[in-house]
Amino acid sequence: MPSGLSSDLRADCAESEIDEATRAELDQWHTTLAMVRSQQWDSAEQSLQSLLAGDPQSGLYQLCLERVAYY
Repeated sequence: MPSGLSSDLRADCAESEIDEATRAELDQWHTTLAMVRSQQWDSAEQSLQSLLAGDPQSGLYQLCLERVAYY
């Protein structure tokens, strides 16, 4: 679900409409983005690998992982 969605998701959905697993994934995605923005490459890479393990088809996670691995 986080693929391309961020605060818009929270604006469009009531809190009760987001299941716990999706909320956890979204929270991890936001934490990962913070790691990337603060150049914590190793931590971001580990987090992205975890996200990708949960959603192997995610092009967003794969692309970000490739970019982070470069650094």
